[in-house]
Amino acid sequence: MATKLRTEDYRVIEAFRRDGVLRRVYGPKLVPRSENLILISCADGHQLPDIIEHLGNFAFCRHTLTVHGGALRLSRNFPENGNAGYPVGEFLLHQIEEARGLKKTNALGLISHYPCAIATRHSLDIPTVLAMTIDAKVRVQEAMSGVKVVPLFHYCDGDRRRTMFINAKRLR
Repeated sequence: MATKLRTEDYRVIEAFRRDGVLRRVYGPKLVPRSENLILISCADGHQLPDIIEHLGNFAFCRHTLTVHGGALRLSRNFPENGNAGYPVGEFLLHQIEEARGLKKTNALGLISHYPCAIATRHSLDIPTVLAMTIDAKVRVQEAMSGVKVVPLFHYCDGDRRRTMFINAKRLR
């Protein structure tokens, strides 16, 4: 069953698109087609197949690491960080570093999506999800040199599904 966005959420997304915060993904500009892409994504079984299919249009190989909440778990502002009994964000940083060596790549896609059950559980709205995705990008860049991090946002509104690039400069 396809999820339908609330009217106000759709308006927020459209405003971010108009303002250039969310832009169409043009793959070769973000990651060369010959480059492997490490992808940190939510494990949502309803959204992940569509995300992978869309990214397949420009990524040669996707090495996908999934966890509930995806890129949000890397944000220093994620409400549950430390509450799981182990540092999920630190674990993901280790996994990214390991994947860089295994796949011989420095290209990393951090993707959040909406609606997201984890975001809903913590009352995170779309602007907060986007800001946390950018915070995750900054955290990875501070932890690892030479990594190219591409922040992405996927949304589903019934049959309309889009994966968009998050322009951090426009979000601020």
